[in-house]
Amino acid sequence: MLLGTVVVQSLLSTVNTTHMKKVIFILTVIMVSLSLSAQEPVTNKTRAEKKAERKELKAKKTKELSSTIEKAMKTGNYVVKADQIRDKYGRMIMVNSSSNFVAKRGNEAFVQFGPESGFGPVGTGVAYKGTVSNYKITREEKNGYYHVYFIVNCNFGTITVNISTNPTGESADARLQTSFGSPISFTGVMVPVLSSQKLASGNNE
Repeated sequence: MLLGTVVVQSLLSTVNTTHMKKVIFILTVIMVSLSLSAQEPVTNKTRAEKKAERKELKAKKTKELSSTIEKAMKTGNYVVKADQIRDKYGRMIMVNSSSNFVAKRGNEAFVQFGPESGFGPVGTGVAYKGTVSNYKITREEKNGYYHVYFIVNCNFGTITVNISTNPTGESADARLQTSFGSPISFTGVMVPVLSSQKLASGNNE
């Protein structure tokens, strides 16, 4: 009889332990679900509300970019980073913007295009550095486009630069005419240049 009592108590203990584990597990799942539900953003927005939200974010981004480009123009520190280059025949190739650019920083200018561009000496990158003269900048009243003109004076000649960009800098072109070669055009984006930013090494100054 004593043995039977011990067995029953052991079974009851096992049942109670298993039951408690199930209860704890269920409660834990409920708490986690409630926590996640509280963190989920409201997604039941109407199509019009979503459209208005996207429009507001776009307007904010445009305002920020326009302000950045305006400051860059006023300080004269900016760079056109090209992802496309065209030669005088209009032939276009895609390039790496990190090694293909036209930059102005203060009274210095930098022009560089890398070996993957297909222009210039085969197997070599070309980098020019010089001082800026005849600097002119205008802005269209209607669409806010900037137009910049300046001459880069290098040891071996000059480079005439004409830059056009939309107010945000997201669509920029730089047309170059050298006194020693064919014209070339850079197409890409314009961004500010920091005073401490390293640019072209000027191996053809």
